[in-house]
Amino acid sequence: MIVSVYVATQKKISSITLDSSIYIPLQVGACFNTPILDVRKDGTEFNYARDDSSKSNISARNPFYCELTGLYWIWKNVDSDIVGLCHYRRYFVSVWGVLLKKICKSLNVGILSRNQIIRYLSTNDLIVTKFHAKGGVYSQYSRGHHHEDLDRIRNIISVNYPEFLQAFDTVMRQKSYYACNMIIAPKDIINKYCSWLFSILFEAEKLIPYDSYDKYQQRVFGFLGERLLAVWIKKHNLKVKVCPIIITN
Repeated sequence: MIVSVYVATQKKISSITLDSSIYIPLQVGACFNTPILDVRKDGTEFNYARDDSSKSNISARNPFYCELTGLYWIWKNVDSDIVGLCHYRRYFVSVWGVLLKKICKSLNVGILSRNQIIRYLSTNDLIVTKFHAKGGVYSQYSRGHHHEDLDRIRNIISVNYPEFLQAFDTVMRQKSYYACNMIIAPKDIINKYCSWLFSILFEAEKLIPYDSYDKYQQRVFGFLGERLLAVWIKKHNLKVKVCPIIITN
């Protein structure tokens, strides 16, 4: 079984995951930058994978979609049995990994291994992480972003995916969501999720005046994607393994 977890980054990664067979650095927003050349511990040089390395890419949307340009590239270009996305400083860990990190503050320890991922997915559909949303997902989003954008997403769902509307409304009231657009799952699940997700976000591009937003708020489609993952999971009643994440050195 082939497991490929891509590490979204725009710079060299100073992490032990660089030397793991399952963690693959993926340069996102690559169309704006030169290739990243790095050196493994054995001294061999290699270039990071790039989210603009095929015709099927949305690399140029990275300022607005954040790490989702990496997820789109994985969807269109990777055929591994299990695929995933994490960040250059954020990784899924087990509970023991969190404890180890507290003890060994200077080390990057406890990051999920291939065997742990396969074991978790033998009894679950996805691996995700969960963040608290004070007052509910809609309320929390509204405090930090333009709530009208969630309203626009709801309208799109009501027209294009009305069977998801109840799940959307339920998630908006929940006190947590699956964060960071970080996910590990069998590729067939990723395929179905991405087909749904990007059809909604591409439609939302026509309605959201993101060009008028400041640089931070222009990342709106990445922010919306974080909330939509919970809607997808709720509608399909998927079983998730919630793992904490750690910030690496």
